[in-house]
Amino acid sequence: MTLYMFRLLSPDVQLHFALDKSTFLANRWEDEGGVNLYHLADEGRGFFVEVGIDEQRS
Repeated sequence: MTLYMFRLLSPDVQLHFALDKSTFLANRWEDEGGVNLYHLADEGRGFFVEVGIDEQRS
């Protein structure tokens, strides 16, 4: 999947696609929550996706 195609998806579908089809790379925590970094491969080099974690919404 290309970045262009990924951006056409709804946010919910982007999230599920990123969690299903990507490689987890790292996470970082901040005062408001955290962010997980994922890599999605495509025909070229692929692209990165950040998924925010909001502890207040748990």
